[in-house]
Amino acid sequence: MKKFNMFLIAASVAVASFGFSGIAAADDDFYLRHGNGRCRHESRCEAKISPADAKRIAFNHAGVDTKDVRMESFELDWDDGWLKYELEFDVGFTEYEYDIDAESGKILKAKRDRF
Repeated sequence: MKKFNMFLIAASVAVASFGFSGIAAADDDFYLRHGNGRCRHESRCEAKISPADAKRIAFNHAGVDTKDVRMESFELDWDDGWLKYELEFDVGFTEYEYDIDAESGKILKAKRDRF
């Protein structure tokens, strides 16, 4: 009986700890900083720049011509409170990856690899 009671106490502490950390994480996700490309909740976020604008920003930064681009992936994504366009494209033997802030058009990530 004593072992069973200790098990119940340990289980209760574990569940309570997990529950509180889960609430805190959910709370952080919901109440994200507003402004600078961040929204209070994913469902309330809207892209301020168009998909065409995001592509233009990335292509101009990379110094490539649109007709030479082979698009690998393009999506509007919600990531850690940021609404951003994620682009991956190839030109010749070079692969490019960009993250573009969907509110401001600011380049959040720019990566180039030769293959």
